[in-house]
Amino acid sequence: MSTSKQKAKKPVYKCWWFWTIIGAAVATIAIVLFLILKGPSFAKTDINGLSIDKACEEVRKNGWDVLDVRNGNNEDEYSNCRNTDNKVVAYVYRDNVQKVSIWYDGEKPEKDEKTEQKEETTTKETTTTTSTPASTTTSTSSPSSNWKQILSDYEAWVDQYVAFMQKYKNASASDMTSMYNDYIKLTGQISDWTTKLNNAQGSLSGSNLTEYLNTLNRINAKMASVN
Repeated sequence: MSTSKQKAKKPVYKCWWFWTIIGAAVATIAIVLFLILKGPSFAKTDINGLSIDKACEEVRKNGWDVLDVRNGNNEDEYSNCRNTDNKVVAYVYRDNVQKVSIWYDGEKPEKDEKTEQKEETTTKETTTTTSTPASTTTSTSSPSSNWKQILSDYEAWVDQYVAFMQKYKNASASDMTSMYNDYIKLTGQISDWTTKLNNAQGSLSGSNLTEYLNTLNRINAKMASVN
């Protein structure tokens, strides 16, 4: 008979090729998101010992902007990328904003006449303000007082991040999909650590600031190795 023994068609979702297509699509999306979130990678060269103007030129050549240039012995004293007299003693590449903070050797750079007049005016205005009563002093410790512990915790997190990213980069498409939630969690913690580190730096100066920045550069070099 002409209509006998016709095979019933399987629903599409029961076909092997349907789930193959779905799996490939999910893996493709995960890879695209990874590349988008990872962003471009810029070289991080060692600028210690360079004059400020040469250091600025070097980091800009590699795609970075200069966030600030500060006196290593006086955080309230700034300079700029036209400074040819002072040399870099420490620096930090801030990946979240693609900028570099630079500290120089602490010798006060020469200022032009306009800058000196401006500072003199500012000093006169400051002397007219009301001083803060001694009774307002608080015993609460600032984050900068625990900077060594914060750096230790940060390095432990970076080691975890590096181990995961090395595994993630070498994972198959299916494994990468299953690891995606952990990837989002870790990358989301980068901005939190940036805030903690900026607070920890606080008003550090002199040898403490130099030690802090050198340690931070060493730890960030680990992170850069997988970016």
